[in-house]
Amino acid sequence: ETNQWGLPLNGINSVETGGHYTTRLRIPTVKFNWQVTPNNTFVFLWQHSRKQAPHRSGASSGVARYRYIIESTGNQKDPSDGRKWQWTSILSPRLSLDLKITDSEYVFPQYSHVEKTPISDSATTFIRGGFASPFVEWRKHWDFGGTASYFKENLGGNHNFKVGYDLFWESTRDYHHTYPGGGYALTLNNGTPTQVLVRDYPYTSKNAVYHNAAFFQDKWQIGRRLTLNL
Repeated sequence: ETNQWGLPLNGINSVETGGHYTTRLRIPTVKFNWQVTPNNTFVFLWQHSRKQAPHRSGASSGVARYRYIIESTGNQKDPSDGRKWQWTSILSPRLSLDLKITDSEYVFPQYSHVEKTPISDSATTFIRGGFASPFVEWRKHWDFGGTASYFKENLGGNHNFKVGYDLFWESTRDYHHTYPGGGYALTLNNGTPTQVLVRDYPYTSKNAVYHNAAFFQDKWQIGRRLTLNL
């Protein structure tokens, strides 16, 4: 027997609670090596991953004490990709060049299983209805860089010079969806309504970071016993 909110009248034991569930990870990876010429090599790496976690709760959002009905959990289904392009050249017996481009994108969504109003009861600690915080987080990374290495002998010892540059850019977008089942959520106290929650959703938040760096390095070997890394 339930009340008008779909909650039991005879205590918490009559409500179905969640248990273990299976998380699936599929990560196919492809690597391609091409010796273009005797002195030039091209490498391509691609990794595509998919994760399915169909019944995530909102424990990370501070409601770990609550007990979730299965349909009110979050449904995570996300794809992620990572790629790398690399070119290596031996320009002379003393000089080599290494260039790279990497990019990756990570999608972390939690969808609602049902279009029902989220309902939580602070007395019985049960949560039912749709998932109360549906969202999609999307991250994108780009990294461009290169290094040149030069070997020089008989300059007060042997020197392995390296010079390099790196540019990194990352952006994040969070898409916050409205409450399922009408755009509001209910809070009860032992079956009695105490709050109606309304959010100014949906909305999107964006942020990004950009930086670049350069370096110069000298591995200086003096005789057989002393090496300095400058």
